[in-house]
Amino acid sequence: MNAPPGGPPENAVLLEEGQQLDAPLRRAVADALPEGTTFGFISDEDENTWMCVIGPEGSLRPEVTREVLNTALASLGRPTPGS
Repeated sequence: MNAPPGGPPENAVLLEEGQQLDAPLRRAVADALPEGTTFGFISDEDENTWMCVIGPEGSLRPEVTREVLNTALASLGRPTPGS
């Protein structure tokens, strides 16, 4: 619960409503990461949860984060945004 004030940034990659941030999803995200990166999830008091992929120089583009999250969700047979 260390979310910055004001909620998620404009380009945040939000976990879709109804998706649970559970152990299988965290493991699937870890498996989908590009080499040399890690990830973080942030939740705020409004129950928004967003994710970022972090490389050696800091947060990577939201497109990278969206691709990692979609790959992880698909590997679990969970719906991806737009499906």
